[in-house]
Amino acid sequence: MPTKKLDAALDQVAPALPSRFRFNLAGVAFFALAEADGENGCCVSLDIDLGRIPFSAEAPELRRHKLALLGLPDAHFEAKNGRLIVHEEYRLAHVPSKRGLVATALSLALKLRPEVVLGTSNPRPISRRPASQRQAWAA
Repeated sequence: MPTKKLDAALDQVAPALPSRFRFNLAGVAFFALAEADGENGCCVSLDIDLGRIPFSAEAPELRRHKLALLGLPDAHFEAKNGRLIVHEEYRLAHVPSKRGLVATALSLALKLRPEVVLGTSNPRPISRRPASQRQAWAA
């Protein structure tokens, strides 16, 4: 029964704004911020650091891959200090409970998940060698 009481308390208590918290999803760190927006509203913003953009001399394929992410239509990417940051905002007409705030941040994260997975994955260079030569060369 204590879990039901805790759930009820989380559903009723509005957080003090501004409120910040972090969470991980698919091995990626998310940073959420909830701020007052107008008299009764709330703005929830989510920042995701997808790592640094390497110089072309370091890793040309990875650099092209990360810079290509900037053109994806469903998220707002920006390059800050050589790092690729995803920023997304969601405005609410009311200040949700603590549970509602976390749920809003999670739904934003899930909406951005394809971009996040693409951003954290490393592209594999295409090998022009036949499979038999690749195995022999690696051995």
